[in-house]
Formats: sequence, C-alpha cells, structure tokens
Amino acid sequence: YDIIEDMIGFRPGPLIKYCWLYFMPVICLGTFIFSLVDYQPLIFNRTYVYPDWVYVLGWFLSFSSIGLVPLWMLLKLSQVKGSLCQRFKVLCHSDAALPHTQYRF
Repeated sequence: YDIIEDMIGFRPGPLIKYCWLYFMPVICLGTFIFSLVDYQPLIFNRTYVYPDWVYVLGWFLSFSSIGLVPLWMLLKLSQVKGSLCQRFKVLCHSDAALPHTQYRF
C-alpha cells in the first residue's frame, strides 16, 4: 500500500486501501468460482461440440501459468517460521531491504 503513494505522489484514502486489500480479491475469486459453477461447453456454429481433449488442453494451458501463483504462495508459507497468521503478515509486506523509490518532480 505504501508503494502506491510513491507511484501516484499522494497517499490514497482508506476506502481505496480496503478496496485494494479486501474487496477486489473477493470479487475476483467470486467471479472465478461462479464461472466454474456455471461452466458450459463451447459449441461452434450451433452444431459442432469440441472433443474432451481440447478442454483438457485448454485447462492445462490456463493452469500452467495461473497455478504457479498459489504454488509459490504455499512454498513461501512453508519456508517462513511462525504461526499461519504471522506467516501471512510477513509475506504480505515488502522486504525492508528493498530500495523504495521516492516520488520526485
């Protein structure tokens, strides 16, 4: 959240902070879950139904890039010491050793 201040030159209000941290991830996850629940197979020209192997290939290609994010998160959660809540707090903040940019005119 602090890096946003460096990018735009002023500190966003608390509403933006809570939307960024809580509201948008919930909306994105909900959209993904509802798209899986209401999934319908593709039909070309109202007659041709794609074979099952095409769906398997498409889902494999999608999750080969998307799946790396949760796998990386689980890897990092397993490497950090402390309770689950402490691990999330450590991993959700930037490292103090990283150079932060300063907004300059």
